[in-house]
Amino acid sequence: LEEFNDPVYFYQFIEHAERYGLQYVAEAEFPMVMPTNLSESVREHLYKIANSPIEMEQYMDYVRNRTFRQTILCHESVMINRQLSAEPVTKLFIGSTLRPTSKTPDIQGTTLEKFQSNDEAAFATNHPVSKAALLYLAEIAPRTIAFNDLLDTARQRVYDVPEADTLAADRQTLAANLLQAFCYSMSLVQLHSYLQERVLTISERPIASAYARAQAKRSPQVSNLYHEATRLENVSRGLLLCLDGTQDQAALIEIMAGWVAEGMIGVEDHGEPITDPKRLRQMLGTELDHTLNWLARAGLLVG
Repeated sequence: LEEFNDPVYFYQFIEHAERYGLQYVAEAEFPMVMPTNLSESVREHLYKIANSPIEMEQYMDYVRNRTFRQTILCHESVMINRQLSAEPVTKLFIGSTLRPTSKTPDIQGTTLEKFQSNDEAAFATNHPVSKAALLYLAEIAPRTIAFNDLLDTARQRVYDVPEADTLAADRQTLAANLLQAFCYSMSLVQLHSYLQERVLTISERPIASAYARAQAKRSPQVSNLYHEATRLENVSRGLLLCLDGTQDQAALIEIMAGWVAEGMIGVEDHGEPITDPKRLRQMLGTELDHTLNWLARAGLLVG
């Protein structure tokens, strides 16, 4: 559908970019740079035959049958450090929505605990501080936290009295684990260079992202403030369209009551429709509170 659509191999694209003084940095979806989802035998073979990062990327395109890229370029004068290191992670802000698969995860001992994202990507670790850190990130999600603050909080949860002689090892292992998870899937861990403000407290007159409201007029799938696609159900979509800051929560309940009267949504108690107006508004108030909190955690509220 593009005006210009001339498919080329990746190495040809890079050759074209180099003619204009540009060079390859990485992919916007960084895990695609890593051969983590390939078998060990395939990885070993690629490392043997690839003589440069460009060749490695081209071979991985062949293996994955990849036809679309989001490539980051920079000027050829920039010195690129391609040595992957966990140290930069310690200067970033961390976020994660991982949840433990165990109902009672052990953070004190060295039991291997598995954590899973909403898209079923998984990461496992037996490092106590890393386990405590991932649990804490889940508690504060979708907020982010500076690495050093995360490290301090996790160590306080693991040790009765955190000792200085374990700090360096915990710092290094936590950073390495976060980087490993990020390299595997961006749904596991998010790394940011700045503190992202998250609106999680529901105001009396909630305001949703204007862009998301415009999208919701045409589709149940909207973009949140974190550049993610979010699918809305009937009630959340209807409410999102009303969140322009002019309606207080009492007015929103009345709007929902109108939807019930028109048969657009149903409210039942033990399988029976609710006809008592007072009881109906109590139930709608609970639903409103639940939906607004969901919209906030989904990154769709700005006020």
